[in-house]
Amino acid sequence: MKRSIIYIISCILLMSIIYIKDICINTNLQIKTIQVSLDNELNRKLKDYNNLLSEHNLPKEAGYKCITKIKTYKINDYYNHILIFNNKKCNLKKNDIILNNNCFLGTITDVKQNYAKVKLLTSNNNEISVKSGNYYGILKTKNGKLYLEQYEKYNTSQKIIYTSGLANIPGDILIGQVSNVSTIKDKNIITVEPCNNIFKNPYVSVIGD
Repeated sequence: MKRSIIYIISCILLMSIIYIKDICINTNLQIKTIQVSLDNELNRKLKDYNNLLSEHNLPKEAGYKCITKIKTYKINDYYNHILIFNNKKCNLKKNDIILNNNCFLGTITDVKQNYAKVKLLTSNNNEISVKSGNYYGILKTKNGKLYLEQYEKYNTSQKIIYTSGLANIPGDILIGQVSNVSTIKDKNIITVEPCNNIFKNPYVSVIGD
């Protein structure tokens, strides 16, 4: 009888130890999961903060107004327009220039009390006067893709594309770089890859009068 009681007590103690061990393991796993989540959140915030600092280094004499953040965009329509937050500091106005990653993103077309609508560089049927070295041309958009048409021989050393300043958009704003050159009959089709990226950096800079 005494041995049976000792055996039962031993089994209970063993089961208790196993149960406590399982609780400790599960708790440790939960702690590690929470820690990883916190680390990821911290890294994201640090990345956003560094992007914010990068945008903040824009020269003030170039018409710099403020930094704000993208409010909403539709995945199926993000080539055409986005919404950005408005506030008293920004004093957003129609035709203000919007930059992302210090690159041309678009222009404001409509301003409300709390947000503004931005027509993007990649908006359908958009045309912008640009330059690359000594070459000037019209950057066009089709299905969210940017391209130039040129009848002269293209200088492949001219890779970087800027706004020309010949229209209502200030000059020397970086747009992107040439990603491909193809020839159809006597015409060069120059594909341009924009350097803005609203999915990796939600902050934008505003340039106005």
